[in-house]
Amino acid sequence: MAQSTKEKLFQSFKSLVEEKPLGKITISDITERVGVNRHTFYYHFKDERDLMEWGIKQCLERTRIEAVKGGMWIDSMDMVLEKTEIERKFILTLFHSHLKEEFCSIICGWSFSIFDRIIREKSKGQPIKEQDLQFVIKILTYGLTGIVVDWLEGGMMESHKKLCEQVRVFIGDSFEGAIQKFVK
Repeated sequence: MAQSTKEKLFQSFKSLVEEKPLGKITISDITERVGVNRHTFYYHFKDERDLMEWGIKQCLERTRIEAVKGGMWIDSMDMVLEKTEIERKFILTLFHSHLKEEFCSIICGWSFSIFDRIIREKSKGQPIKEQDLQFVIKILTYGLTGIVVDWLEGGMMESHKKLCEQVRVFIGDSFEGAIQKFVK
């Protein structure tokens, strides 16, 4: 039940962002749409930042799990960016608000979780130092995060498909080459 209430609160927040400026949305606005009181909101979340972080992380986690099942990180990126385009107004409103730092941090954390899994999997059995593994993971994480942030900064003017294809061509699934450069 708690998960359902949290999801309803997040959906209420999303619909309100579509209707009015973020700074004008109150906790009461969010809870009234769900039919719960303010105490219920504060039982689940500290504030609107906490609500936003939870909602975005839920979305990213679902796509990460799907990508892990499929084994293709680029497919996960494609799914996230496609969903981002579908929810363009909501995402850009959050991105260009006082929540931008948290939003970017969530994107970075998601990227890190994907690359950490992939690089560790690809380097199994290789004589590579942990600090070198961390370096490869960070380079990929920060690169992907920077590309996504730039895309959002530009108002998502470029198609997410084109962006994913460029990343696929540049990075592809050739992590082995990066790993091999650090094998001792």
